Amino acid sequence: MVVGGNGVVRRTTNNGQNWSVRSSGVTNTLYDIVFTDANTATVVGANGTIIQTSNAGLNWTRRNTGLGNTLYGVSFADTANGLAVGESGIMLRTTDGGTTWAVAPSCTRQTLRSVVFIDINTATVVGDNGAILRMEASGIAPSAPALVSPANGATLVSLLPTLTWNAADSATTYRVQVASDPNFSSLVVDTSDVFTTSIDVVDRLAERTLHFWRVNATNNFGTSDWSSTWFFTTGTVAVAERNEDLPREFSLSQNYPNPFNPTTSIVYTLPQSAHVELKVFNALGHEVLVLVNEKKPAGSHALVVDASKLESGVYLYRLRAQSRLSGTFVATRKFVVMK
Repeated sequence: MVVGGNGVVRRTTNNGQNWSVRSSGVTNTLYDIVFTDANTATVVGANGTIIQTSNAGLNWTRRNTGLGNTLYGVSFADTANGLAVGESGIMLRTTDGGTTWAVAPSCTRQTLRSVVFIDINTATVVGDNGAILRMEASGIAPSAPALVSPANGATLVSLLPTLTWNAADSATTYRVQVASDPNFSSLVVDTSDVFTTSIDVVDRLAERTLHFWRVNATNNFGTSDWSSTWFFTTGTVAVAERNEDLPREFSLSQNYPNPFNPTTSIVYTLPQSAHVELKVFNALGHEVLVLVNEKKPAGSHALVVDASKLESGVYLYRLRAQSRLSGTFVATRKFVVMK
């Protein structure tokens, strides 16, 4: 297909020997076209025009941008994430294959003429007066995470479950919601700024109750759609969850192995639920890693530390746990990175 003035779209099915004119539904000049698969194409043009086809140009749907800026270039990193660029430095991003578009931050007022994704994480944008921009993956909002566990429809789930999902590309934090209804009007968990791909539910859920849960992802450029909504049914209090099986005191164990390169394990215990900070500091006292910064349930917790980005040397790791019943517990230990 080719596009041009007055909204013209021409289509060929025999390698360019013959061309037919298709109605695009617009009269604005069209400047660029990109395919994300054999049938799906996105076209941009004057006055903020974006149109799409899902049947190789037979029919077209206009997308609302809410802008009057002329768009000159469009490119997609994959079938979901794309950028459109144009007049006065405008950049629009999509995370849903082009159905919706939002303004992305731009560092120039020069008209931008073309954009191309070099790989899944990097795009190059060029424009008037020598403007060249490099966009990293973080320039695009993340896609919606995929849920992992508890499995959809799971039964006899722990009253203090661990919720797990797959990482979303370029995500920096996640938000997790659990509710007793599919519309999420009755939330029992609503946790933001989650830096990992799992959380431990710290306030016991109701027994034998149907729960619904979902996750979205955020970075500096926006927030994804919610994941699919999954549901599970809780069981009853298990023997392993009874108080006599919980640790009797706060503790921070020495990491193992030590010295190490590049990974080591750290274990800490909580006799009751607490907000936990576990951080790593260099010899000058500068914070270099944040391992945990969230509320955790009572129990024994283990995590693996990846020090591949740290220099060789001696580091301190400090646990700070705050609970309503016991106040603040602080413990510090030392580990050695040897490369």
